[in-house]
Amino acid sequence: MANKRSEPADSPSGFRRVTSKGQITIPSTVRRRLNITTHTKLQFIPQSDGFVVMPAAEGAFKELAGSASKHWTVDEMLSRLDQLRKENV
Repeated sequence: MANKRSEPADSPSGFRRVTSKGQITIPSTVRRRLNITTHTKLQFIPQSDGFVVMPAAEGAFKELAGSASKHWTVDEMLSRLDQLRKENV
């Protein structure tokens, strides 16, 4: 006799099984809330009692690319990098 779930399958706290390919189904309510779509990259963050799954923040670094040039010249940035390297040696 199969176990009956006390929560609907679409519940965020519902149970999921891992397939033979290591896949799980993320409830549609969670996918909608976190805007998880096809090809969304997720990160698994280990915790003492399990792990947290959340969308990867990969775009944040791409958005920063070139932003320093709005505040410093290339020579100023290189000079500061040299200074930091000397401090951390």
